[in-house]
Amino acid sequence: MATIRDVARESGVSVTTVSTVLNNAPRPVHDATRAKVLDVARRLHYVPTASAIRLVKGKSKVIGMAFPNVEASLVTNYNAAKVLAGALSVAAEEGYVVQLNPQPWSGGEDGVSQVRATGVDGILLLWPSQTSDQTDQLAKSGIPVVVIAASANSTSALTSSVDVENVLGGRMAAQHLIDLGHQNAVYVAGALDQESVHQRYRGFCDVFEEHNLPTPSMIGFSFNPVVAEQAIDAYLSFEKTATAYFATNDSLAISVIRVAALHGLSTPQDISVVGFDDAPIAQHMSPLLTTFVFPMETVAETAMRQLIALVAGETVEEVRIPPRLIRRESTAPVVKTTGR
Repeated sequence: MATIRDVARESGVSVTTVSTVLNNAPRPVHDATRAKVLDVARRLHYVPTASAIRLVKGKSKVIGMAFPNVEASLVTNYNAAKVLAGALSVAAEEGYVVQLNPQPWSGGEDGVSQVRATGVDGILLLWPSQTSDQTDQLAKSGIPVVVIAASANSTSALTSSVDVENVLGGRMAAQHLIDLGHQNAVYVAGALDQESVHQRYRGFCDVFEEHNLPTPSMIGFSFNPVVAEQAIDAYLSFEKTATAYFATNDSLAISVIRVAALHGLSTPQDISVVGFDDAPIAQHMSPLLTTFVFPMETVAETAMRQLIALVAGETVEEVRIPPRLIRRESTAPVVKTTGR
């Protein structure tokens, strides 16, 4: 494959001149020189690389995507796949390339240097922990950042975030269950370093407290299904008064239904279960799962457009998208309210 240096050598001009011509940059180049460079580029089938574009425009047209972990499950995880689909579609539309960052955030100057070395124009940051300094450190170094599914936690004009309204989702779940007559509920949390876990729990508890009902217990503390099911099993081994469960994602909701069945509790006859995400399995299980639509692809599309705007020097505002409750078969009016 021909390089920009091959085109420069064959044309008898500098690499900078070739970049100027091929990127139509606003620098004076003689018509004859321009024509020669274009002719050589066509003959050599040269396609400009990100580094060649950066020479002239100061931009690589490359966006970095940083996941908490880059591993095989990335392409099978429902939410991760939706994020990739949304981000890639907008990037292609706007002429950007997306680059996955496989390195965990090392923090401070070392972390910033690692990102700078990739040559990206900006970073889409997914599900950062509440204690991470990544957004702020990158913004302070001049790298635009848009956070997906969490707050930016930065006052920099180079940052923004796009997420669902998690507190509202928690409130809607609580109201749905209370409307069905449930008074004792449990919240099944994921990893506690995730902001959304706490936001959904806060909204869930607020509504129960507003109805003068007991504050829902929180159990789980992990997205790992084995760890989560152990926690659910331990809870049900000594406490069965709760008739309603709200899980912070569909996978955990399914774990509740499965473990509860081992304890002789049927869904929705004995307990009602609400999930969050509306993953494909929610529509193909028994009972069909009551859950919330988390429009992750839309979130990713919006985040990518915001990041491209920040790279261009524009100002953007954080976006929060309301969740939508899908009522299916896993929730029903309460039948039993005492110990079983």
